[in-house]
Amino acid sequence: MIERRVARDRDGGIERIVERKLGPIEEVVEMAWPGVKHLLRSREFVNREVVEIEIRNVVPRNLHEQNAIINGLCNRLVSEADAFTGTKWKTIIWTFPGVRQS
Repeated sequence: MIERRVARDRDGGIERIVERKLGPIEEVVEMAWPGVKHLLRSREFVNREVVEIEIRNVVPRNLHEQNAIINGLCNRLVSEADAFTGTKWKTIIWTFPGVRQS
């Protein structure tokens, strides 16, 4: 997956376009984020204090990868905090079905 960032000048015109290849963890975060965002904004979860989110179709090889994916999703959550105004959840529990916890 390739990330494209467009830098604009003061007039709004395109100044430069930067492209880079995403790493495997970043790809997982980019693919999972739209579903997570939709879920957190859905009527079913807006008024809950604790929300449990399952990240499906992803099987981290170890705890480090699992934490990196969760941290990436949390970073996206913080960067788009304005999209979640009015929600009441305070705790998000992240789970990966199919991953054994030892």
